Amino acid sequence: MDWSNIAAFAATEFLLCLSPGPAVLLVVGLSMRQGFWRSQAAAAGILTTNAIYFALSAAGVAS
Repeated sequence: MDWSNIAAFAATEFLLCLSPGPAVLLVVGLSMRQGFWRSQAAAAGILTTNAIYFALSAAGVAS
């Protein structure tokens, strides 16, 4: 792989990391419509689900 491909990949990945994903949009939408505590519950649920997924991935059960 040459340096131009690596630079293009790095630039693309940088821009993708800056854009919000569906979980962020869910929390922001809930916060605007239903208030702080509802969005905190959604964020806690997302974090819990991510932790379970990471643990299953580390155990080799999920990919």
